[in-house]
Amino acid sequence: METTTVFTINVIGETTGKPYSGKFTIKTVLTRGDWFKADAQRRALLGANAQEAMPMLQLEAFILGKLSVQILDAPDWWKNSNNGLELEDANVITAIFEIVKQKEDEAKEALKKQAEEALNALKNK
Repeated sequence: METTTVFTINVIGETTGKPYSGKFTIKTVLTRGDWFKADAQRRALLGANAQEAMPMLQLEAFILGKLSVQILDAPDWWKNSNNGLELEDANVITAIFEIVKQKEDEAKEALKKQAEEALNALKNK
């Protein structure tokens, strides 16, 4: 099963009105190590008292932490924005995350289907 995929995004920033477009290559299945790296990034963004951060920023830190391990290749504007940290348009980050989540869900369903097919093949032997 392929654990990476590519998608293209075209979105206009709600704050700046800038157009953002380009191709992203992402991991659709994360390892345990990826989850630890994503959480380390989340905690680094929020600082020592993460629980005291604004709820909106807690969510955004989770998203950016997860994207930091899932995005394998991205357009220059993403790379030049410190992987989203320097973007003024939060809706761009949300749009990317929503697509990544959709691709992740599709990959999980495909894995489940493969497992069911393998189990059925064993039962039919």
